[in-house]
Amino acid sequence: LALCSLSNLSAVRFCASISRRSCGSSVKSIDCSSAEERIELGMDLVAVRFVLAWIIFLSYIVRSVPGSIIPAWDGQDLSRMGSYKSLYGRSAEVEERCASVLGKSLRDPLALVGSGLESKKWEIQNELSFQNGDWQQDDGVAPLMPFITRSELNSSKPGKDPVHLVSLWITDVDLQGRSSRGNAINVSAILQLGISTDRPLSYMGSSFEDFQIYPGFSLVAMSMEGVYAETGEGERILCMLGCSRLPIRGQNVSDPWSWADSVSGDASFLPPVSKDCNVMADFHYPHLLSLTTRAVRGRLSSFHAPSSPGYFNAIDLSTQLGAYSNYEFSPGNLVEAACQKPDQVQGILLPPAEVYKGNRFCAAVMDLLSGQWVDVMPNWNCSLSTEVCTKLGPFSTSKPGDVDGGFNGTQLLIQDVRCVDFTDANGVQKANMSATIRAVLPSQNRNLALERTVLNGLSLAVEGTWNNASGQLCMVGCRGSSNVDGITEGSSNGACDSRISIYIPLSLSLKQRSVLLGSISSIHNDTETFYPLSFQLLLHPPQLPWDVLNRMTYTYTKINVAGSILEKDEPIGFGERIKKSLLKYPYLMAGGYKENFMALSEDLSVHSLSITNPGLQEGPHVRQYIDLDVIAIEDYVGVGWLQSSGISPSAAVSVEEEASKKVPDEQKDLLRVAAQLKIQNRDGKPTFSLFVEGEYDPAVGRMYLAGCREVQASWDVFHENAELLEDGLDCMLEMKVEYPPTNVRWLMNPTVMLTISSTRPEDDPLFLSKIELETFPILYKRQREEIVSRKNLEGALSILTLSLIVGCIVSELLHVKSHTDSTPYISLLMLGIQAVGYSIPLITGVEALFARMTSDTEDLKSSVLSEGKLTQMIGYMAKLLTLVAFLLTLRICQKVYKSRIRLGTRRPLEPWRVPNDTRVIAICVLIHAFGFVMVLVIHTVRNHERPVYSSAYIDWSGRFHKEHDWERELQEYFGLVQDLFLLPQVVGNHLWEVKGKPLRKLFYTGVTVLRLLPHVYDSLRSPVFNPYFADEYQYANPSSDFYSKVGDIAIPLLAIVLALVIYIQQRWNGLKWVKVLQSGSSRLMRMGSKMYERLPSKTFEAEMVESATELGCSENGHAPIVDEH
Repeated sequence: LALCSLSNLSAVRFCASISRRSCGSSVKSIDCSSAEERIELGMDLVAVRFVLAWIIFLSYIVRSVPGSIIPAWDGQDLSRMGSYKSLYGRSAEVEERCASVLGKSLRDPLALVGSGLESKKWEIQNELSFQNGDWQQDDGVAPLMPFITRSELNSSKPGKDPVHLVSLWITDVDLQGRSSRGNAINVSAILQLGISTDRPLSYMGSSFEDFQIYPGFSLVAMSMEGVYAETGEGERILCMLGCSRLPIRGQNVSDPWSWADSVSGDASFLPPVSKDCNVMADFHYPHLLSLTTRAVRGRLSSFHAPSSPGYFNAIDLSTQLGAYSNYEFSPGNLVEAACQKPDQVQGILLPPAEVYKGNRFCAAVMDLLSGQWVDVMPNWNCSLSTEVCTKLGPFSTSKPGDVDGGFNGTQLLIQDVRCVDFTDANGVQKANMSATIRAVLPSQNRNLALERTVLNGLSLAVEGTWNNASGQLCMVGCRGSSNVDGITEGSSNGACDSRISIYIPLSLSLKQRSVLLGSISSIHNDTETFYPLSFQLLLHPPQLPWDVLNRMTYTYTKINVAGSILEKDEPIGFGERIKKSLLKYPYLMAGGYKENFMALSEDLSVHSLSITNPGLQEGPHVRQYIDLDVIAIEDYVGVGWLQSSGISPSAAVSVEEEASKKVPDEQKDLLRVAAQLKIQNRDGKPTFSLFVEGEYDPAVGRMYLAGCREVQASWDVFHENAELLEDGLDCMLEMKVEYPPTNVRWLMNPTVMLTISSTRPEDDPLFLSKIELETFPILYKRQREEIVSRKNLEGALSILTLSLIVGCIVSELLHVKSHTDSTPYISLLMLGIQAVGYSIPLITGVEALFARMTSDTEDLKSSVLSEGKLTQMIGYMAKLLTLVAFLLTLRICQKVYKSRIRLGTRRPLEPWRVPNDTRVIAICVLIHAFGFVMVLVIHTVRNHERPVYSSAYIDWSGRFHKEHDWERELQEYFGLVQDLFLLPQVVGNHLWEVKGKPLRKLFYTGVTVLRLLPHVYDSLRSPVFNPYFADEYQYANPSSDFYSKVGDIAIPLLAIVLALVIYIQQRWNGLKWVKVLQSGSSRLMRMGSKMYERLPSKTFEAEMVESATELGCSENGHAPIVDEH
């Protein structure tokens, strides 16, 4: 559109020049008035089309910014699911090859279906498909595929173990096409086998017969066709033949994949493959999903001769029925036998004092356990042999060194949780529950573990019952029996000889921070088989169900220790008394206690980036992320988490419970608090955790806390230092937290200081070196509310300012229409500066009108500063008004440009009489270049500690940036150029012979005053510290040098001086012109030509269409004859 409009504009200008030359000649027969009308109409249409093209271009740019891009779908292409369908041309071969697998006692799969053929198709297609099972190849000299180990970027960081994965997709079920035997259904499928360190086989992909390999991942995909059948014993069987492009092995038996080295060195290398259709796969599925019937077994084999190059050793496939199968709970014999009252042997988990006994157990346990990672607790109290104490419960590991009894980094993954509440015959509330428990070692990839579906030596299938009377979930566990991933099979693999006990404790303390406790022990109460393995789910507020959180209590046990810490650190002296009287810190307000406890809990909780060793200038400084969650204040537990979950405290706590809680005295100085601290490195990996409790002093804004930490060590260390630990925890730690004041945040750095120290001697093996952390600037809740409200206020002021600016521009547009003789003398550079200033916010998506630096804090603003619909509406209105101002300014530019063209056609031999912005641009560039250099010099003098050439800073996310001062100052200086937008007009008035008054007084005075309002506002407003978007103020950015106190005075003075100069210039030029007309003198006029000079006539046409008189045409529309003598 833009190119088309420009081409049409050039054509219209060419026609206009021809017509005007004809009108200016001695030819009398040309009708100039109609030609001019057609030309002006054509130019107006072109202008409209050009503006529309510009709007479309801006819309495209705005939609192209990163925040507006719709992320591409990176998951499975759903349109391709089920797209593979075999022609079933190998039916005879399938029947022959699968005869031994299917047997003779087959029943018709559709005999009991009736009219529900589609449901049967859905059952086959979904229940029989699976993803991320396991496969293990028989020993031999014919492996299926190679694997290239990924070289780690950090050699000191151990790589993850590769995993063998298999996935099967049933893509077609042909219920109409039966096999020749009549009791089997034709099916098509895609089978994938892979070896991976970090990528699961969760998507079918677009290539059905392919081989892929790159470091850390290998994949063979096969297209399969075969039959589905059901036996009389209730077993379901799939038998299929497949085709694929399999990798070709080399001649060297000891190194059959010698060509694989080229893959990692050359990305364009194509591995040698060959098409092979001599592949057979069979799968055996149980008819029902239950505790003992859930495993799926299969086998993949080649019917090539063993001496053939295409032969590979047979492969065992294993998985289990998935989410599409209905679970049937066992009658109860196994569970009852396992859950008889166990003997009190060492390591057996004792029930907590208070446990959950509500009537919503399934809802609570689903929230807590479904897809959840739970931590394995060390065998700190085991006093048996090393072999027993270091064993990972009933789970089998490939090497004895995989675990050491401390189980550091070892976790249990709870999958496929199914729970049903019911009431028994005696009216007792109970629940049946089943799940799969998978042990994940530190050497295994957690992401792959989430996707795996195999039952092996590291997994347990569990089922049991929860009893409302005891609050205990007791289950029986059956171990997997597959031999995959090098996991050794024990003598009792597959036996259901494990007891799992789980409780949901409701009482928290310094040493008990678990919201779920469990253990896995032997049914035979024999610790020689394996020592009871305990696990826990540590307190994590967002995951707590409301029904559990609402019942929790906290018991303080080390308040005396915290009090002694306070006495040692309590500051004394006259200066400290003055600080206490002047500085204010977060405190508990009177009245409405639940809401006030919630507000104080939120203010004392800290979630921020931090820097280690803040007191050392030389460092080392390490960036870490800290989560300090206040668990309890006095007797109130977790009220801040209720608010984050959208639950009001009044709805969470009943009137009776509220009355029973002890409310602290309003005049009480110290508040009992409990919290937990977690520290993560830059990769998001937890490095340190601490449970603390103590006292908070609101007079000085400090918390004095005693803490316990989990010891990351082997069982040997626990055994040797058993007397130094308390329940396996190191509780000889102290922690101090210092908060910034709330009332003088513009004078003091609003950061939180944390100090953690150990009271143990340095030669103690459990001694912890002192940890000092300083957070990035934080905001309290009330400060965040002030910032959001101030942003709305500044947005409203921005809308008001833009509206008034639009009014000033409209007045100038009307002035231009009625004063066409002075229109050419409006500076296009002045209008261009304004247009650029309006277009930048539209292109970049920035809402503010005035000069501001952009920053990358959108994610943090959305999480910390919640902006409502009012803020969004204000932003949309500001953009709309900015667009209107931009288009109106372009309209004035168009009229000025057209008026200069007409003035040039009237005076072709006197081009100096036509205003031109070339010299104006040169002079203004020199002035602003000098001004910019002076700003850099002044900025360097004011910030002598920071070099001019560059500076480094850390953004909210902790990323280090290096930025040149001149780049930052140049961005800010453009705001100054906009404030002094009248400078080009002042220069132009001095250079040109201005006729009339080009600018309306309301326009240049109004826009000047409105552009200076941000400086006035900045000098009058109270300071509000805003670290989250300090560079994105709606109205004025105080971090900019041009919104400093000096700038707030100097810039308005310069702008006012320019407006006064414009007023004097326009008034003086008018008086001079009147004087010349009255005296008839021409001495003050430049003598350029002796030709007849036409006097311009005044037109009142809206689009400044020159009349025939202005073009030298007479009233009858014909050009007059000019006497040259």
